[in-house]
Amino acid sequence: PAPYNDACRAIRMVRSMAGELDIDPQMMTWMHDIRVADCMFESLVKHATPTLTLEPGNAESWDVSPDGKTYTFKIRKGPVFHDGQPLTVDDVTLTLERLIRPPKGIRSQLAFLLGPATDSIERVDDSTVRVKLKYAFSPFLSSLAIEYAPIYPKHVVEKLGDMKTTIVGTG
Repeated sequence: PAPYNDACRAIRMVRSMAGELDIDPQMMTWMHDIRVADCMFESLVKHATPTLTLEPGNAESWDVSPDGKTYTFKIRKGPVFHDGQPLTVDDVTLTLERLIRPPKGIRSQLAFLLGPATDSIERVDDSTVRVKLKYAFSPFLSSLAIEYAPIYPKHVVEKLGDMKTTIVGTG
C-alpha cells in the first residue's frame, strides 16, 4: 500500500500547479502524470525497452487468429492489486470495455482508435479473454501496451465509479 500512496502524493505534487487532480491513466493527458502512474499499473502487454517489441504484462500469452480479427489473451496467474486482491479475468474485461467503450463522464485516449474496430469483448473462462474485431487492425495489440491502457480492479471501479482519485494497480 505505501508505494501507491507515495505515487498519489507525487502526482498531486506535480499537478498542484496545474489545477484539477485526475490520476486515472486512461484519462491522463500530462506525460509527467503518466510516467508516475506507469510505475503503479500494468497493462495486458507492454513494450520492451529499448526494442519496443511486445512482451507479456498481465497477459502471460496471446494468440491472434489467422485473419487478424480475434485476439485471445491468457491472463497471468499471480498478480495482485495494491489492495491485496488478485487480478481476474473480470478485471480485464471491465478494463477493456472501459477503454474501448467508455461510460458517460469517462474519456478514454484509445476509444477513438479501438472503438470502431472492436466488435466484442468476452470472458471465455477463468483465465481467458477474447476480443473480436470487425476487421483486421494491426495497431490493436500495440495500442494495449501504451500507458493509457492499464488493467483496473473491477471491485474498485464499481465502488468508486472511476479511478480519478486512487491508484490500485498491479505494477
